[in-house]
Amino acid sequence: MGQFHKAIICCEQALQMAIEREDAERQHHYMGVMGRVYSNLGKPRAIDLYQQAITIARRLEDHHHAGVYLGRLSVAYRRSGQVQQAITLYQEALPLLRESSDRAEYERHLGDLGSAYRELGQFEKVIQFHSAPAEQRRGALRPAGRPPAGVGAHPADPVADQRGGRGR
Repeated sequence: MGQFHKAIICCEQALQMAIEREDAERQHHYMGVMGRVYSNLGKPRAIDLYQQAITIARRLEDHHHAGVYLGRLSVAYRRSGQVQQAITLYQEALPLLRESSDRAEYERHLGDLGSAYRELGQFEKVIQFHSAPAEQRRGALRPAGRPPAGVGAHPADPVADQRGGRGR
């Protein structure tokens, strides 16, 4: 707990300075870091911090970080036993991460979404999310700022399938 406590103190100080400077990018960054620390400790404060970070990232039209924080918020909800809420948030996060081409976060949260379905006993969906080859999941990503090839999402994109269509 000692190192986590030190991390929280440092981030709170840095967050306060970012607020004083009206630096919204640093604000959402430090809220996200503190959210991760509180989430690792299993503390409900993580949810509030992630929600604030998401609000700021969206206001800045920073879709990548909004997606990252939505995914991490999903983890916090899963840890608190609110699995259905986590699934809803994963489904909101994944398209943002896919658009930003953050393969690591996209694949991590895609796997986490499958695990959330496992927790609910929805094994057909678990298979759908865990059996898609990594190449297919990566194929759903495209470089930031580039239009998608063709219409809709990648044909093997289980997130698009969950939303009831191909793409947004």
